[in-house]
Amino acid sequence: MLERLGSENGIEWEMHGAVVLVHMTTGARRQRIQISQENSQYVFSTLVLGSAAFRRRPDRRRRLALHAWSRNARTELVNFTFDRAGRLVGEIRHLADHLDAEELAIYLRILATEGDRFEYVLTGKDKH
Repeated sequence: MLERLGSENGIEWEMHGAVVLVHMTTGARRQRIQISQENSQYVFSTLVLGSAAFRRRPDRRRRLALHAWSRNARTELVNFTFDRAGRLVGEIRHLADHLDAEELAIYLRILATEGDRFEYVLTGKDKH
């Protein structure tokens, strides 16, 4: 399905194994989206902030968790959470049997945009 998805869906991207590098429409910014399958779901995730940014400061992690929780309340599809490695990620989950090309295009665009935007709010940079 990814191979059929092209720029006609408004997404410029490159595929590198299970990683899709989405090029943002504004300048040279881009966002990496990891695609995996857990049981019957596809999991689309993007790194927002690495764990080193708050590893030595537990108080910063708590503030970041509250910021992510607040952002989750305003975002319909993307859930910001901490992964097993302690990094802040944005993710979308969808039942594998029911995903179509149109939904895939929407998910890639929204996850890349929201992940990039949150990363910029937190760091002012485009690192991931």
